[in-house]
Amino acid sequence: MEKIKNMPLKKAFIYVVCGAAIWITVLSGFTIYGCYRLQKIILPVSNEAILTIVSTNTDGKKSEQQQRFEFGKEASFPVGFAVGIDYNRKPTPEKYDAAAENLAVEFTVDRIDNNFTLLSPKRQLAYTALSAAKVVLPLIYAIAGILLCAARFYREKLQKPIQVLMEASEKIAHENLDFSLSCSNRDELGTLCDSFETMRQALAEKHRELWGMVDERRQLMASVAHDLRNPISIMEGYLEYLHIHIPKQDLSMEDTMTMIEQTSEAAARLKRYTDSLQDIYHIEEQELHKTAVLLPELLNDMTEDFELLAEKEQLQITVTNSVPACRVKLDGQLFYRILENVFVNALRFAGTRIQMYFSLENNMLTVRVADDGPGFPESLLQQNRFVPITTDQTGKHTGLGLAICAALCRRHGGSLKLENRDCGGACAVIQIFAEKI
Repeated sequence: MEKIKNMPLKKAFIYVVCGAAIWITVLSGFTIYGCYRLQKIILPVSNEAILTIVSTNTDGKKSEQQQRFEFGKEASFPVGFAVGIDYNRKPTPEKYDAAAENLAVEFTVDRIDNNFTLLSPKRQLAYTALSAAKVVLPLIYAIAGILLCAARFYREKLQKPIQVLMEASEKIAHENLDFSLSCSNRDELGTLCDSFETMRQALAEKHRELWGMVDERRQLMASVAHDLRNPISIMEGYLEYLHIHIPKQDLSMEDTMTMIEQTSEAAARLKRYTDSLQDIYHIEEQELHKTAVLLPELLNDMTEDFELLAEKEQLQITVTNSVPACRVKLDGQLFYRILENVFVNALRFAGTRIQMYFSLENNMLTVRVADDGPGFPESLLQQNRFVPITTDQTGKHTGLGLAICAALCRRHGGSLKLENRDCGGACAVIQIFAEKI
């Protein structure tokens, strides 16, 4: 059974058909031989024959004589029978000359066959039934063999894989991807089941990513909606205040200009929020423009810009680059945007220094940006979602930078992870897919 399961479909089909043909041939041969032997018992072959001698004499007259005998036994014939002498002829006084009397002698031996009509009705029926069985039974064996062959082939090679695939298809149709698909057959259908399982795993992973993105988007929208209330409330408060006091003319020009400036800053903050949200939506649809770039030259060029920014803020920066010299395909502009956003975020919270680590392994370019600041809020790390959390009270930062970086990393086949270091400070781990050429 295991031997058939591990055979290819074509070879297994030939194996089963040949086995059925052999059994059908053997059974048919035994059946025909058995029926033949039984018929011989019912109507045995006769061992007797009749010897006929036809003699022609000088006057052209023919005479015929017959004698019955049994094969394998001695038989006694009358004197002169062997030469065809006619004893019924009237004797003559002359000397009898057989050679002169008979000019030609013909011998004929006819075997005596058994007569079917002489059998009893029961024996005749049995004999006829055996004759029909020699034809009908091999036909039945052939039909039964074909059916059993098909049943065995279906049971051993088709039933389990088809059942597994049907159950898996039904579960997938009901959006249930939380199952595993396995088949013990090592043939084409077993390979198909393995491919189906690979597809299911890919769909499950995509499904989890999709729902993760939807959940992240939902939390992002909820957080943005919450943060948008602050500038809107500020604008409403100032406008209501101006609406009440302007008609009374009890506001000084200085107070009026202060309120107008605060309202303008709130409007600008709203604009930055909307621009950031548009960026996030456009990132998901943005096409990658991968080109061949040289590493670590590209990374060295980028870190020069960051060193200037750190020097401007009077911060120390340490760069550790373990990327070997190679050519990879990636979107340089997109990668620079990710790195810039993460570095600027570290620049805002760093105390005295920033550390950057570059590595390349298994076509994944990894960048770690660490600072000695207060670290990420625990609420952000626990929910593992990039929602706009910010401690900036000036309204210049929306807190959507990390969400944009995470979307850009996913777009480039990677990810963005946030963590706090044991020695203090925050660390952002950037990973993007960079295929070596």
